[in-house]
Amino acid sequence: MFEGFTADTCRFLFEIGFQNNKEFFEANRARYEREVKLPLQKLAMELLPGMLEIDPDFDQRVGCIVSRIRRDTRFSRDKSLYRN
Repeated sequence: MFEGFTADTCRFLFEIGFQNNKEFFEANRARYEREVKLPLQKLAMELLPGMLEIDPDFDQRVGCIVSRIRRDTRFSRDKSLYRN
């Protein structure tokens, strides 16, 4: 059950905005999984029944509902690696 986001969720997203590099992310991967990814997945699962009422063909896979933090920078002017 989605219980909301913690202060550390906001802190992590703030920090990755300033330290947008692989070293920072890898050092904080467990924190990202615990504070950002898992709560977002729980929220997505709670919102899914309502989304299916709107669009029965909505893709139900969690990996498609919650986007990954790593950005595809191949064709982007902004080369920051991670979403903040």
